[in-house]
Amino acid sequence: MGMNLLLIDDDENLLRTLRSRLLDAGFQVETSNNGELGMERALSNDFDLIIADLKMPGRSGFDICREVRYNKSSVPFLILSGQDDIMNKIIGLEIGADDFLTKPFDIRELLARIEALLRRANRAARERNLEKSIIVHKDLAIDRTRLKVTRGEEHILLSPTEFRVLEVLASEPGKVFSRDELRDAVWQYSASSFDHTITTTLHRLRAKIEPNPAAPIYIHSVRGIGYRFAELHELEATH
Repeated sequence: MGMNLLLIDDDENLLRTLRSRLLDAGFQVETSNNGELGMERALSNDFDLIIADLKMPGRSGFDICREVRYNKSSVPFLILSGQDDIMNKIIGLEIGADDFLTKPFDIRELLARIEALLRRANRAARERNLEKSIIVHKDLAIDRTRLKVTRGEEHILLSPTEFRVLEVLASEPGKVFSRDELRDAVWQYSASSFDHTITTTLHRLRAKIEPNPAAPIYIHSVRGIGYRFAELHELEATH
């Protein structure tokens, strides 16, 4: 399925022409010939890219871009304008537009710009996902995607259960997890007889990740409650 684009322009002839060419290029295209309606559509649906004319009845391309960014959307936004005005370009970029194209333009240039914006957006999305998939605490890195843990240059081999315990604790530094919470998150088993398994797993985990298991810096015991992962300021104080 092709990328879904929203095209907003009050020029009906241009709207039909661009829609036809974009469909031929493999995109899904929704259109609006009114700035007000175009803004409603932009805010109520998920699009991979929005193209809006600068000057339209109801709402301008600037208005639509501001609202899209105000609503925390990072969708690529391309503004079209019939005026080659440097100030309009500066304003457009300052309010969050990703590109600015002056009319008249060659459809090939528009397609090239669309492809470039989509590539940039996909790259940014991959980078955001990568950041979410890797938990880093000083020299300890936990890669959720590859189920891999490293401390500095050293690769630490953990069992799936040990990895899950570390992931749960490290995902919320400073939070104290009771033994029941940890058991439910990792083993999804509530019998109190499982306490010994928790203790044994934590002992093995510390032996693998702590520089000195007798004086742990990453995973701390909270007497009578459970365990917590060290906060950044605590880790910095140990180095």
